Amino acid sequence: MGCDYSTGNNIEVDASFGNSPRVSALFEAELSECSMNGNLCGESTGEALSRWCAAIIGNNSLADFATAPQWVQDGMADWVNKTEDTDQDGDSIGCGMAFISWLISLGYGIEKIAPAMVSLGDNGTLAQLYATLTGDSASNAWTKFKNAINALPGGVTSDDPFDGLANPQQMTHLSPRSAELIGRVFASMMADAAAGRSHQEIASNVRAAMLPVARPIAPVICMPKSKRLLPPRKQR
Repeated sequence: MGCDYSTGNNIEVDASFGNSPRVSALFEAELSECSMNGNLCGESTGEALSRWCAAIIGNNSLADFATAPQWVQDGMADWVNKTEDTDQDGDSIGCGMAFISWLISLGYGIEKIAPAMVSLGDNGTLAQLYATLTGDSASNAWTKFKNAINALPGGVTSDDPFDGLANPQQMTHLSPRSAELIGRVFASMMADAAAGRSHQEIASNVRAAMLPVARPIAPVICMPKSKRLLPPRKQR
């Protein structure tokens, strides 16, 4: 219930037995809104961005929340040149989801889209986002986007009509060790929550999970006749 890391109490998500990526996705949606630094939260643009972050982290496990098909069915209103001042309107969110999918297909990953959207603030539009990323005029955004939508052979059947999730650039900035750290922290939190431990115990275990993991040093094996076993040559 907040748009930063200092208000709104705790992040809470539902359990999803048998499909844990849904929990990760919901957590990421809220975490990303906290990272917007007070901007976009409660706006259609911010909601679309947080849902895209959730789709990437959760491997699109929240596909049943799709709103882009609804936007198309309702007549494809122009929510590119204006922003809806709510995060509860399916049409404006759906337009944002499809638009971000389109931008990713043009080569602009979330690592570029997210900071640009946040910098534009609550009053920023998707058209301005397009101009910021491409250098093209914002006035061209809606026309080019609508033409791209109309050219889709299968139409809009999901929140990712341009296959942005298939773009390999999405997580290239995350190193294997960072991914491992995120996994340890999240696993620790989930295990402690399931065990009913206190907030203090959960926080302590999270700090412990963030400590570097000691990695064993591979032993040096010297085979018979190995040079490592021979005495050093005498200097002439």
